[in-house]
Amino acid sequence: MEKTTVQCLIKAMKVFSSLSAIALLSASLTLPVSPLFAADAQAAPQSASQAQAAKTPEAAIAQRARRHLARKLRQPVKSVTLVSIKPTSWPDGCLGLGRPGQVCSQALVPGWKIELEDAEQGSWIYRTNKKGDRLVLETPSVEKTSDPLPKNVLFQMNTTGGIAGVQRQVQVMADGRVMEQDLRRTNEPAKLLRKVSSEDLQEFRNRLKSYHVDRYYGQDYKHQGGADLFGHTLTTHQGSVSFEEQAKMPEDMAAIVQAWNLMVQG
Repeated sequence: MEKTTVQCLIKAMKVFSSLSAIALLSASLTLPVSPLFAADAQAAPQSASQAQAAKTPEAAIAQRARRHLARKLRQPVKSVTLVSIKPTSWPDGCLGLGRPGQVCSQALVPGWKIELEDAEQGSWIYRTNKKGDRLVLETPSVEKTSDPLPKNVLFQMNTTGGIAGVQRQVQVMADGRVMEQDLRRTNEPAKLLRKVSSEDLQEFRNRLKSYHVDRYYGQDYKHQGGADLFGHTLTTHQGSVSFEEQAKMPEDMAAIVQAWNLMVQG
C-alpha cells in the first residue's frame, strides 16, 4: 500500500514538473514588449501616414515626369532632378504643342510646367494637364542655350520662299529702328523701314508676355498643301518660332504675328 502511494506521488511530481516546464516555455515566447519598442510600433503607421500626406499632387506629377524622362534617356531615375514645377494655363487642348493639322480644343487648359535636368544632356521641359495624366515633352529648355540675337537687336523676323525665292530679314534694333536686309544681297546695306517709339517697343514686349510666346519656342507651324508659300521665323533673345503663310496655329500665336505686323508696318 505504501509502495503504491509512493509511486503515485512520483508520477504526480513528474507531471507537475512537465507542466511547469511548458508554462515557462510559453512565458518566454510571450514576453511583454519593451515600452520603447511599443512606442516605435505605434508610431510607424503614423509616420507612413504623414509621409503620404506630404506627397502633394504636384510632387507626384513631377515624379511621373522624372520617370518618363529617365526611360527616354535610358538612365536611372535618380540621375534626373527636378528644377521647378509651376502651375500654368495652356492655350488649347494640345497644351500649346499641337502638330500641323491636329485638331485641338481652344479652351484654356490648367496644368503644370515642369523643368527637369539630367547630368549629361541638360535641361528638359514638360507640359501637363492639371491631373498630370497627359505628359508632353518640349524641346530642351532654351534658357541654357546661347543667345540667338546680337545685343543691339531686340527682335527679328526671317522670311523665305514665294515664287521669287525671297530671303528677307527684318530686325528691330534696340534704338527702335526697323531694318530690312535682302539676304541674297548681303553686300548691300540694310534699308531703314521706320522708327518705332519706346512706347511701341514696350507694348510689343507686353504682348509677347501676355500671349505667352515662350510656349511656342521651338514650334514649326506648317500649312497643309500649297506651294511657294512664305515661311517665317520670329526670333527673340529667348528663342524662336516658325510658321508658314496660312498655317493653322493657336490664337495667341496668331495674335503675336498680328502684333509684329502692326509694330513693323505701323
